[in-house]
Amino acid sequence: MPGLGFLIAVLVFSCTERASSYCPTFKAIHADNLICRQECLKTSEGTVYGTLNYHEDSQACLAALHASVINESGGHVHVQRSNQVFQHFFGAIRNRIKSETK
Repeated sequence: MPGLGFLIAVLVFSCTERASSYCPTFKAIHADNLICRQECLKTSEGTVYGTLNYHEDSQACLAALHASVINESGGHVHVQRSNQVFQHFFGAIRNRIKSETK
């Protein structure tokens, strides 16, 4: 499925305490920065599509962990939206996260 890619660099949307189970996909993020908390780094919180270029349906914090931008403790991430349309997003296992091909 073609889609816009997202590159992960050093992102601030916050999984707040009131909504700690809300761990957004790239599609749901309306800012370029994100704070990823540990509770958003559970593989049960979402799916990741791609490797280093991630599909907009990917859970952003898991993608950041997959890309080695943050560690298991979480952290700040900067989201860079790509103007390029990718036809394929290839999966891989990195940092305990198995991303899917889409």
